Amino acid sequence: MLDSPQYPIRTFADIGGIIFGDWCKYTIISMQLLFLIFTAGIITTACAQGLEIMRDERVCYVGLILLLSGVLYIFGQLREVNYIAKICIFAAIINYIGMFVQMKYLFEYPPNYANAETLLAIDKGPIIVTGVASGNVIGKFAAMTSLAYVFCGSIVFPEIISELKRPWDFWKGAFLAQAVILIIYLIYGNVIYSRQGQFSITPAVFGISVPSALKGLSFVTFICGFCQALFYGNISSKVAYNNFVIELLNGPEIREGKGWLYWIGVTFIVWLIVFLIGAGIP
Repeated sequence: MLDSPQYPIRTFADIGGIIFGDWCKYTIISMQLLFLIFTAGIITTACAQGLEIMRDERVCYVGLILLLSGVLYIFGQLREVNYIAKICIFAAIINYIGMFVQMKYLFEYPPNYANAETLLAIDKGPIIVTGVASGNVIGKFAAMTSLAYVFCGSIVFPEIISELKRPWDFWKGAFLAQAVILIIYLIYGNVIYSRQGQFSITPAVFGISVPSALKGLSFVTFICGFCQALFYGNISSKVAYNNFVIELLNGPEIREGKGWLYWIGVTFIVWLIVFLIGAGIP
């Protein structure tokens, strides 16, 4: 039932719709859209944090979120996922280079106790490295939310596959990506935790205590986060457009002339919600 040339799987929600019916499909759409928009909001907020750290003087936090959301909205007018993919590949390369540079500073210097106190509510003290969950409720909750990102990409696999010229190439890319992630992050995570213990922060760059390195690597983190936010914002807009504009409102296809006008409206609503999420945090 899931492999049909007549009714192909184009979205994650199509799987639930074919198996259980329309009620399941639209439930999944709503939850998926909410998850993607919140993810874009979280990443945009992290980008604003990176910008804040790079500046010596204080600036308006809500203004930063507004600026980022506006710029991402402009870039979000790209309708083809292959353009976004090229940007993400560039961001991934920069990200991995930045991670190895981070490890040098995180390994050789003490944790950033000030950021740990601000972001994790952990006071300065001896570094504790344990094999079991420890720390306060905030630390445990942060760990659980980080684990949620493991499944973040899987809910957009059908959307990505449906836009590929050679869909059967997807498994090769997925296998390669998982292999790289597994190898690099096992090294990265163990190095950081072995040196910083309960003071480990997400993103880890905020745990660097050398001011110049913190600012420089925060800029790298900002570039990577910007590209991630662009990707999730674009996918959020695609999910909303395909399922609400086309199916519910019988609107035009996204590549048609009128489709571009609808696309502008959908992306505006998505990034408006992202802005409200980010601006509401303080």
